[in-house]
Amino acid sequence: MGEPLKMYNVSVIIIGKNVSKTLYECISSIKTAISFDSYINLSEIIYVDSNSLDDSIKIAQANNVKIINIISSFTTASLGRFLGIRHAKYNKLLFIDGDMVLEKDWFSKTNTLIDTHLGIVGDRYEILIKNDTIIKEIPHFYNYTNFQKAPKIGGFIYFNNSQTPSANFSPFLREEEECDFYAKIRSTVSFYEVPYHGFKHLNRNLSGQRLLSYLQPYVKMGYLLSLFKSIKEGYFLNYSVIQKKYIKSILISLLTYTLPTYPNFYSLIIILLLTFSNQKSDIRGVIITSIAFPYKLITSIYFLIKYRNGIDLEYSFDSLQFKEKIML
Repeated sequence: MGEPLKMYNVSVIIIGKNVSKTLYECISSIKTAISFDSYINLSEIIYVDSNSLDDSIKIAQANNVKIINIISSFTTASLGRFLGIRHAKYNKLLFIDGDMVLEKDWFSKTNTLIDTHLGIVGDRYEILIKNDTIIKEIPHFYNYTNFQKAPKIGGFIYFNNSQTPSANFSPFLREEEECDFYAKIRSTVSFYEVPYHGFKHLNRNLSGQRLLSYLQPYVKMGYLLSLFKSIKEGYFLNYSVIQKKYIKSILISLLTYTLPTYPNFYSLIIILLLTFSNQKSDIRGVIITSIAFPYKLITSIYFLIKYRNGIDLEYSFDSLQFKEKIML
C-alpha cells in the first residue's frame, strides 16, 4: 500500500486582462475545486490584472481574492505569472487564465501526483464563443490519452516548486513564456500529461482577433526572445528539446532568406520540410513562421535595443505600491 495522503496547501494564480465576462466563473470554479478536495488545508487565490479597462478588478474584489494590479504600461502574461509566483505563499502553484474554468475534481485527482511528479498539465475542453454565443466545442483539445511526459506546456500549469524554489517566468516575454519556463527547470522537473480534463477554456479570442495581434509591435515575436534568453542564461539545450519545432522553423527561415545568394539551399529546405513532421499543420506552421520571420527578427532586435536598460515596473499588492526595474 502507498503512503496515506497528507494535507497540503495550494496557491492559485489567475492572470487576466479585460476578463469581466469570465472572471467570476473562473474564481467560483477554483473555490469549488478547493472545497471538493478535503486534503487541502490552506489555500489562496491571487488575481494578477494587466491594466484592465473593464470591471475585472471589481469582480476580483467582490470575490475576496488577493489582487496584484500592474500599473505600468508594460504588461505580459509572463509578467503576471512572474509576480504571482513572487507573492504566492505556498509551494504548490496552479496557473490559470481568467477565461478558464477549473474542473471540480482537478485537485482531488492530482493531490498524490503533484508531490511525486512536481509538474502536471491536464486536457483542455475548448469552447469557442462569438457574440456571447457558443459556436463550437472541442472536448479534447490536446487529446491527452495517457499518463506520460509532456513535450511542452501551455497556460494551464500545476507546479510544485519545492525542488526549484527560485524558478520563475521571464517577465518580458510576450509569447512562448511557458515553454521558456519549462526549459529553465527541465533538468530538475519534468511535466506530465494526465488523461483527464483540467479546465474549460471560454475562448472569445477567435482567429480574426489573433491575426490582428500580429500587427501589434512586439506581440508575435516571443520565440526569438526566448531563444535569446536561453542562450544568454545557459539553458539552450533544454530549450532546443522542448522547442525543436521552432528551432527548425528558424533554420528554415534563415535558409529561405539566403536563397537569392545560395539557390542550392532549395534542396535542403525541402529535406527539412519532409523530415519535419507527418502533420500538415506543423508544416503549415513552419511556412507561416518563415513568411513572418523578417518582421519577428526586426521587432525582436528593436525590442532588445529599446529595453536594453530594463523595464520600469509599477504594481500594487495588498494596498502596497511596488516600483522596480526588470532587466532583460
